Amino acid sequence: MARIASLLAAVAASLPVAAHAAPPLAGTYLERADGQGGECPADADEDCLLQVAAKDKAACDKADARSACDPRLSERPTLDFEKILDDQLTRAIGAIGASGFSNVSAVFDNVIDRSGAGAELTPAEMQAYRANFMASVDGRDDLATAVREAIRQALPAMPEALAEKINAANLSYTVGPELRPRSAFPTGLAPLPVPQSWLSDPEEANETLSEGQAPPPPSFDARQNWPACAKVIGRIHDQGNCGSCWAFAAMQVMDSRTCIGLSNTGDNDIDVDLSRGFAISCVPELAGSGCGGAYPLAAYLYIKTHRGIPPTECVPYFAAGTRRRDSTTRRRAPACPRSCSRGRKFTTLYRPRGIGVNVQMFTGGAETKDKRPNEAMMNAIMSGGPVDWMVDSNQILGYRTGVIRHCFQPADHAVTAIGWGSGGPDGEHIITINSWGESWGDKGMFKAGWCMVGYWTRPGIVRQVDDDR
Repeated sequence: MARIASLLAAVAASLPVAAHAAPPLAGTYLERADGQGGECPADADEDCLLQVAAKDKAACDKADARSACDPRLSERPTLDFEKILDDQLTRAIGAIGASGFSNVSAVFDNVIDRSGAGAELTPAEMQAYRANFMASVDGRDDLATAVREAIRQALPAMPEALAEKINAANLSYTVGPELRPRSAFPTGLAPLPVPQSWLSDPEEANETLSEGQAPPPPSFDARQNWPACAKVIGRIHDQGNCGSCWAFAAMQVMDSRTCIGLSNTGDNDIDVDLSRGFAISCVPELAGSGCGGAYPLAAYLYIKTHRGIPPTECVPYFAAGTRRRDSTTRRRAPACPRSCSRGRKFTTLYRPRGIGVNVQMFTGGAETKDKRPNEAMMNAIMSGGPVDWMVDSNQILGYRTGVIRHCFQPADHAVTAIGWGSGGPDGEHIITINSWGESWGDKGMFKAGWCMVGYWTRPGIVRQVDDDR
């Protein structure tokens, strides 16, 4: 009992008294905001409209003409209980300690009662929330940290009520309810910021990669440009509960560029699906802990000094099917395999020669505060195939359709760009493949504004594909 009391006290001491401010809402875009003469371009980021909407609200308040104004876009849609969740957790722990409660479920129940979460979450969401919270803190010695993390991480990633609020705000994209917790959507980048020694000058990239090139076309889709590889380029994968987005993005790039390299030799019957599990376990200095995060750059460099990577049928993915509704833990990668599954020898190793030569990693619009399309990134895709890029995963959790333009957010998740578009209701955007399975987003894909690119990698051009069979 004394230990529980001391741990609960530690939780209370470690928590902020004031509630965290809600993060800004991902991209709101209208041609014109009501109530004030301000205007934003159709594909503007959220900052423009929110500034105009804030002025609208002030004008409406002064004129006492609220019925003629719509100030709802001046702040991020959120659920009321989330605004006071941390504060109520601190209060709940204090009350429980004084009353002599001895289990963490009492902490959860007290927070729910105090915050009013039950009024905004459905019964199914409440049930999932409780189950995920208890699973997250079960067996943890660091109870203070566990409770603080779980009270938010165990929440459904997109409650129905929040999805309704966001969709009612007339944004440039739509979201849908997501019962699974935030922890069921792992990322997998190494800790940020990226070491400066790894980064190349983005201005230099625009100069060198655009030199002698005609301006990129308004739209481009690698699946259409290389039809023999459309299936490979557009294939959707699921990283499960391993923090391996870096490997999935890199392998999506390698699959695509290997296929393109083979198709350039006249081979039109191609299906390349390189083993994500092999890459996660075998890239140097990451063996056995590849679920802990890295950068796609590491996978490209691996090809320079190794024989290649086997297909998935040789080394199946060890975390396949692990995206459970109650997923609260991360897997560890197994040791680097020396043979195919069931002891069979490696019979096929793909080595896209050139992909690890002159690899460069660049900052994107999210870091440089630039909303313009990245011509260097466009030219890299046109000249050799898809490239990886890095995004803030918090902005895409409940995504369904449209274009997200939540600008200048720090990246924590690697994805794959296969093209871009412009014009029409979507405006300028990147066509992107994620690694959270086909049930997520728009059949596993999403569209984003250029201002969301934290970093991106230009792999080398595939000059030759060694196919040891």
